[in-house]
Amino acid sequence: MAHTAKQKDYFPYLLLVPATLVMVAIVAYPLFETFRLSFTNTSMSPKYEYVGLANYEKIMSRRFPEVIARTFYWMGISVALKMLIGTLGAVLLNAMVPGRALFRILVMPPWVIPIAIGVFIWGWMYNGQFGMLSGMAQRIGILDAPFEFLAYKNSAFMATIVTDVWIGVPMVTLYLLAAMQS
Repeated sequence: MAHTAKQKDYFPYLLLVPATLVMVAIVAYPLFETFRLSFTNTSMSPKYEYVGLANYEKIMSRRFPEVIARTFYWMGISVALKMLIGTLGAVLLNAMVPGRALFRILVMPPWVIPIAIGVFIWGWMYNGQFGMLSGMAQRIGILDAPFEFLAYKNSAFMATIVTDVWIGVPMVTLYLLAAMQS
């Protein structure tokens, strides 16, 4: 059966329709719904009222600049550590050094383990009562009593950086290794 030129022109676009619908369903709709709900007093309850710009006024009237500055500080430390460790890792993986095979094996677990599981494991390690880090620090003599890493502002801040770096370094390492070998 022969197709006309006009039918051939639309066929590639028709193939994009299912993917476009999926993207709208999983990206555009939740984004729109979040924006819409930002103008309400919604919580876990299904009942809510329209409050206009009150939520935005509340955010701006508090410590918003401090929160933004701390976010950029966190991001700067995290990205710098990922780049530093990732570059060192890529150089080691690219060089002919003893233990290269072992390093290649060790760099993969954070990348292979799903992020949710990795965060759960780090949460367990940071636990002061039965977590590995607090227990090891007590055995070595650094701590006299259990320490709750996630209970205090500064230790929680650093703990989230360590977790983020652990999760992100393998990807940075592999990207930089690919760039070095290309």
